Amino acid sequence: MTNLNYIRNICAHHGRLWNRHLAVNPLIPAKDMKWHEPDYPVNSNRIYSTLCILKTLLAVVAPQSQWQLRLFSLLQDFPMIHRVSMAIPDGFENSAIWLQP
Repeated sequence: MTNLNYIRNICAHHGRLWNRHLAVNPLIPAKDMKWHEPDYPVNSNRIYSTLCILKTLLAVVAPQSQWQLRLFSLLQDFPMIHRVSMAIPDGFENSAIWLQP
């Protein structure tokens, strides 16, 4: 929750997120293997880790949410967004985190 609060404050104050090294890193679940797929690493000091957390939380509290589709659309509509700076792995849409309902 501290990480989400930190990210919220960056956004509220119009801070930069896309290539930021996060000062408040989230804890990645150690025993949940979908967070540790070799092809789709989740780096806890970049924004991708927070996006994964948001996806996981929204799947539980608001399963009807279209947030994931809007994120995919945003990344597709703006291919010039430097995904490496956000630690978004190529093909992340196919990882277990993003495929789970």
